[in-house]
Amino acid sequence: MKTRIIAVVIAVVLLSVIFALPIQAASVEQLNETEQITYNADGSYFITRIYVENSPITRSARSGVSATKETSYYSALGLEWVYRVTGTFYYDGSTSYATGASSSYSIYFSGWSCTADSASYSGNTATARGTFQQSLLTKNVSVSLTCDKNGNLS
Repeated sequence: MKTRIIAVVIAVVLLSVIFALPIQAASVEQLNETEQITYNADGSYFITRIYVENSPITRSARSGVSATKETSYYSALGLEWVYRVTGTFYYDGSTSYATGASSSYSIYFSGWSCTADSASYSGNTATARGTFQQSLLTKNVSVSLTCDKNGNLS
C-alpha cells in the first residue's frame, strides 16, 4: 500500500513539473540588415541573407545561437539554386566559438546539379563550400557565417 502511494505521489509530481514547463515553438527570423546583393559580369547575381532561430541556447554562463546564412543564385531566368550553411555558436561577451556546421541546398531550375558539398567550422566561423554545374557552366560557392563575442552574426 505504501509503495502504491509513493508511486502515485511521484507520478503527480512528475506530471506537475512537465506541464508547468513553458513550451516554446522554434521560430526563424531574417536579419533584414544582412541582405546583400552581389552582381556578376554575366548579369547573374547572388542574394545573401542570414536567418536566426529564435530559440536561445544556453550553456552555463554562455549564450548561444543557431543561424543559417544562404546565398541564392539568380540568372535572367530567375532563381536557379540556393546554398546554405547552418552554424551553432556560443558567446559570452569576451569570446565566441562555433560548435557545429552543416550545409544544404535547393535546386529550382532544371539542369543544375550540386557536384561537391561540404561544411566545416573553426574558431567562430561556420563555412559551407559547394560546386554547382549546368552543362558547361560551373559555379563554385563558399558561404561563411561568423558570430562575434556579443552574438552578432555576419
